[in-house]
Amino acid sequence: MMGMLLPALLFAQEKYVIKGKIGKVSAPAKIYLSYQQLPDYAWIEDSAVLNNGAFEFKGTANYPVEATLTLRRNGKVAYGKDESCTIFIENGVITITGDSLPNAVVKGGIENRNHQQLKSMLKPVKEKIWQLYHDTISREAYREKKMQLEAEERAVYTQFVRTHTNSFISYRLLRYDYGKKPPVEEVGPLFRLLSDRIKNSEPGKLYGDVIAHWEKVRPGSVAPDFTSLDTLNKPVSLSDFKGKYVLLNFWATSCGPCISEKRELKKTYADYKDKGFVLFDISMTDKNHVERDRNKWLKFVRNFQLPWINVYGDEAIKVYGIEATPENILVGPDGKIIAYDVHGEALNKRLEGLLGKNKDQSTNTGTSSSGAILSLRKPLN
Repeated sequence: MMGMLLPALLFAQEKYVIKGKIGKVSAPAKIYLSYQQLPDYAWIEDSAVLNNGAFEFKGTANYPVEATLTLRRNGKVAYGKDESCTIFIENGVITITGDSLPNAVVKGGIENRNHQQLKSMLKPVKEKIWQLYHDTISREAYREKKMQLEAEERAVYTQFVRTHTNSFISYRLLRYDYGKKPPVEEVGPLFRLLSDRIKNSEPGKLYGDVIAHWEKVRPGSVAPDFTSLDTLNKPVSLSDFKGKYVLLNFWATSCGPCISEKRELKKTYADYKDKGFVLFDISMTDKNHVERDRNKWLKFVRNFQLPWINVYGDEAIKVYGIEATPENILVGPDGKIIAYDVHGEALNKRLEGLLGKNKDQSTNTGTSSSGAILSLRKPLN
């Protein structure tokens, strides 16, 4: 057991020193350092005043972590004029020199060397992407070319991960650069190539858990059952709707795109609710799980008159490894997952193929007699 904990303990003891010189900039210019640290996702922020271009930061990091340096030459926020660069904080001394942050040379630490190597590997495809932004082509041609270049980009990521299995940059590429929910059959094997040092770190263990969840909910697998409380505080389970097509729709009251999607979902629900289709809304709780957030959710469901199953709670969020909203998963009558992340027209086409299209589709998006909507007629607690 101690062998498993040792890498995390070592990372917690790492100390860093960042020494830099950016031209001859002095006060009121300030430079800011920021990065996020697990396990509590806390943002670490620090600032320093420049003296003839010189600045210094000292601190402790739990593990090698990506950080952003931002230079504000007037000492205040200046949108469009701030300079920034990415560095990797790790044990030891890191030096940064140049006339400006974007053009600064970063030295010190294995991860910063790895980062420079990755940028060199990506340079050809980045130049193609930059050129694409300036090409005059049709929208369809643009989409096709963009998808092609994104595939080239991921190919570079894959090459880097395979050749840098002991780098935290490889972990970050898998975690954040393969897409919101990349094919687990692609990122799962790559993650398992990483060294025990990476996989046993705090971020590595958390991402390993996410991948384990994703591998259980890939298309073709049986959708895990769960039970959550509806607006009447009554338990509702996914298994209650076996024999129907169920759309698990994950959202949050603080998610603007989620709220915008509700209007379109009302039309979809009206078109297919009488043909064996169930819409199962699952709202993510706020960070502190406070009662006022549940009341906010109840008020939203009432005001928007959402005529389907509405539950609040994180059990399903955890079971399905949902990390960002809006997200959805389509489950078939046999309880197996058909697809995930299908929205708008893609969802409608999928349902039309499965259920057919009503000749006289209803546009009525009012209330139903389901238990979930009955609570809308009761006062909020």
